Amino acid sequence: MTPKASKQRKLLAVLLLNVNHMVRVNTLMGELWDSNPPRSAAATLQTYVSQLRRFLAAAADGERREDLAGQVLLTEPGGYVLRSPQALVDFARFEQKVGQGRLEAARHNYDAAAACLRDATSGWTGQVLENVAHGPVVEVQVRRLEQLWLSSVEQRFEIELRLGRHREILPDLTGVAAANPLHENLHGQLMTALHRSGRRAAALESFRALRGRLVDELGLEPTDHLERLHQEILANHRVPGEIALMPAS
Repeated sequence: MTPKASKQRKLLAVLLLNVNHMVRVNTLMGELWDSNPPRSAAATLQTYVSQLRRFLAAAADGERREDLAGQVLLTEPGGYVLRSPQALVDFARFEQKVGQGRLEAARHNYDAAAACLRDATSGWTGQVLENVAHGPVVEVQVRRLEQLWLSSVEQRFEIELRLGRHREILPDLTGVAAANPLHENLHGQLMTALHRSGRRAAALESFRALRGRLVDELGLEPTDHLERLHQEILANHRVPGEIALMPAS
């Protein structure tokens, strides 16, 4: 359930992205009206906040809905703050799980790290705030979350490869690599997983296709690291990692 009016959706998005932190009035006006707010912007913002409180009250369960909404969306000197337990905000849960996974990885608890990162990233569907027009605040936060998701997926695959789960991750890894056609490390992970799974020809083809895209689109050759991996696969050597190559099934 989301507000129907576009500016109310944007207002809610900014407040959610800064949950439990005050967002200044000037920041909200800049997000809602870019760099050209109308003279009535401050008053109109107050109207939007009141409408958003009514929306939150309608979405709440139980009695005293209006009181509850007033406790969730607070007016503070200079701005507004949306109060909510982080467990109820999906992106906050995602960040918490990623942080937990990275902590486990730093402690060399790789099974626990992989589980946390898998849990964090597998719940991600679609684009961040795809039904909200992006102003400067939303745009920065969306790009940050997208990069965090991609780096977390990359770290998860690295850990899963360390644990010898090359066959298990191939479907997910293939999809993420296809969605990021110029991402060399992801394609290196894909080459590794394919080769360890006994699919040497597919691993070599993955390198050939990546190199073609890099040369055609960026005028660049693959990194030395990727080229070394390519040479190891060409020589049919065991690629770096914990598990020896398995015969094709």
